[in-house]
Amino acid sequence: MNAMRTAILLIVFTATLFFTRVGHPADRRVPEIPASGEKLRVIIDTDAACEIADRVIVFWHGRTRWPDKAWNFNVYNDLKAARILFRSRLPLVLFDTGTYLRCPMDKSERAIRPYGRLGQFLHDVRLKNKWYQSPTKGFYDLGDVAALVDPSLVYWEVVDAPAVNWDMMYDHQKTNGKMARIYQIDSDRTFALLHKRLAGAFPQR
Repeated sequence: MNAMRTAILLIVFTATLFFTRVGHPADRRVPEIPASGEKLRVIIDTDAACEIADRVIVFWHGRTRWPDKAWNFNVYNDLKAARILFRSRLPLVLFDTGTYLRCPMDKSERAIRPYGRLGQFLHDVRLKNKWYQSPTKGFYDLGDVAALVDPSLVYWEVVDAPAVNWDMMYDHQKTNGKMARIYQIDSDRTFALLHKRLAGAFPQR
C-alpha cells in the first residue's frame, strides 16, 4: 500500500468495530466509529460497493480453537457477523492468541496501577470479579493494541481463510483467499511496552 494514501483499519473487539485512519504521518486524525451487531454486518457485507474497500483491512480478535472451531465469545455473540467476516473480500488479520498475556495482581499493583487514571483503572477493574484477579486471567485485548503498535511482538502465518459454519466449525474445504493469522505474542515484551507507555504518559514525581 502506498504510504501516502490513507488506509482504513477495521479493528473488531467483542463484536464492536472501530474505523481507525492510518496513513501519512502528517495525518493525525484518528476517528473511531463503533459499530456492532447489524451495523457490523452491513459494513462488511457491502464491501464490494464501498468506496474505501481498496483501503480497508480487518483486524479481528479471535482467540479461536484453530484449526478446528471458531469458538470464542465474539463468534457466539454474533455468529452471522463472523460468517460474513470470513467470506468477505476485505483483507483479514486474525488475532488468534492472547490467552497467556497474564499479570499477577501484585505485579499489576506495582507496574500498572501507579500510572495515572488509566493505570489505576486497568488494575482496579479486576477487583470487581474474583476471576479477573486470577493469575491465569489474560489481558486479552492488550495484545491487539500491542500488535498494532509494535508488530515485532507477534508471530504470524499466512493461511487459507476458511469458511465458518453455523456450528462454528471451520470449513477448510471452502476457502476465501488468504488471511494473516497471529498465533502468538511475546508476553514479557507486551507488558514492557504497556509499562513504558504508561510511565511516559504519567511520569512519577
